[in-house]
Amino acid sequence: MCTETMSFLMGVSGILLGGLPLTAVIIFLVKKTTENAIKHTFDQHIEKLKSSLKKSETFFSLQLEALTKLRRIFRHLLPKQSHPDEDIGDAYEYMSSFFSSHLDDLDEFLCKYQDILPNRVVVKLEEAISLATEGSFQADEHFSGGFTLEEKRKFLAKRWETQKTFYQAIKTAVSTLQSEVKSQIGSRDKATGV
Repeated sequence: MCTETMSFLMGVSGILLGGLPLTAVIIFLVKKTTENAIKHTFDQHIEKLKSSLKKSETFFSLQLEALTKLRRIFRHLLPKQSHPDEDIGDAYEYMSSFFSSHLDDLDEFLCKYQDILPNRVVVKLEEAISLATEGSFQADEHFSGGFTLEEKRKFLAKRWETQKTFYQAIKTAVSTLQSEVKSQIGSRDKATGV
């Protein structure tokens, strides 16, 4: 190589090597700034996830509590068998004698849990409340003079249907809420590893 080329290369390498510390500092600063920005963004994302998880846990706990209370209300609907030959008609008759207390229980339940219940559950419970209201009026009616046998039969058939529909509305609400809660916890087999 010629001397001029060699001098030129030595000069360029001197400039490059002399500028190396400055370039290294700039690269280091860019790297640190980028790392800090990424870490900050990551930390913010983690905090949002933690907050979301906490809200989900609270929501789940409230729905599980609501399910437990709704099951208790439903179980109180079930009549205690008073004799071995008792049929379903006797059971519905028993249920109708407590329509007003069922109405109070359901109303109190909805006041406390309506905001966390799936809409399908709220609709069924409101239907049950309406039926309990109707049923409590039916229970107040008496068969005093003026009713024909046919009118009494129609009245009893209507009351029977109200009681049956009331029971089914509550049963559907419980089943729907149970499915909702179960979908949040997954299968027991997955949770236990079985």
